[in-house]
Amino acid sequence: MYKVLAVFKSGNLLENSMFFPFTCFCFHLFKAMKRFQKYGLCLDPSKKYSLLDEIGSHFLDLAIELTRQGKSFSIVLDNIDWEIRAHDVRENHQNTSEHAVASSLVFDRVSSEHLPDCGPQKDIKTVDPGIFLLCDDELSEIACRYGIYAARIIVDVFPKLNFLSDLLPKHIPHQYSEEMKLKSEVITMPVLMKDEKKYADCVDVMDTFEEWIREIYTKASNGLRNAVPHPPPGARSPIHGPSRPDQPASHAPPVPDPVDPLCGVKVPCIGDQLTRVRFAGAKDLRAGAHTSKDRLDHLYPFRCAGWHTKRSFLKVGLQDSRTKVHGSCSSTDSATSYPLCNHHPLPRPKMK
Repeated sequence: MYKVLAVFKSGNLLENSMFFPFTCFCFHLFKAMKRFQKYGLCLDPSKKYSLLDEIGSHFLDLAIELTRQGKSFSIVLDNIDWEIRAHDVRENHQNTSEHAVASSLVFDRVSSEHLPDCGPQKDIKTVDPGIFLLCDDELSEIACRYGIYAARIIVDVFPKLNFLSDLLPKHIPHQYSEEMKLKSEVITMPVLMKDEKKYADCVDVMDTFEEWIREIYTKASNGLRNAVPHPPPGARSPIHGPSRPDQPASHAPPVPDPVDPLCGVKVPCIGDQLTRVRFAGAKDLRAGAHTSKDRLDHLYPFRCAGWHTKRSFLKVGLQDSRTKVHGSCSSTDSATSYPLCNHHPLPRPKMK
């Protein structure tokens, strides 16, 4: 409403007799809202920003409660880029590119606390590649599950076959069936107006993550240091060299600091290739700091998510199959797989 009045005032419309009744109504409405606000019947327009700040200060409450229950979490993040185009381009008024970092806390339904993290378990130069391949039993199990998925689709598409739906399992049994029945806990964090391509901004983002981690674990343990998980003696042997000669030392497990209140806490950061490279380099910039918090020791490891790789794989595969099956003459036909090759799940419109 204030913005409406500002527009009217800027256009000298308040003095116009045509809009005078509307102007009087707005001013009387504002006075009534301020009076009603004292009795708790409505909210004054000027108080909305304070209310939003108060709501935003509680975004860690659920994370604290889940951490108090013994659950661990990872930070999943990605960059947001958009362009604001100027309506009239001038020397001092150009198109601008904006950048931000969006993140969320994803809690693990399957615990990994029992797994060793003291370094590589095997030498990659001598390991047998066959251990990474599926055996015959696993391939047979995958084929069986694909059959269940295909049967579900057929029953859903053809209504005449609905009577067969009772024969299909509602949930495919597996090792973690009970854990998968639980609700996925994903907490959206505030968007940070930082550019992931700049090391200085990456350091600021990681500092913010460290503050969130410290607040979560401190409040979850009621400020008691002995409630924070500690590494057992000899469980984590420090590795002083990088994982590869061309990789930063930040990919090596951090050495536990006995005086650190959060000793033993490590939160993985998951993103694309840009996130992994920039965060690893940014952490190396703090390697000479005196405290674990300043060294960003609680942010480890940095892992790649394959969402870009999956999209590229599907795009190449669909383009190859389109060329073989339909030919180049039908590339613009809506009945072919061509639209799937150029489909963007998250389009990036240019804002004006």
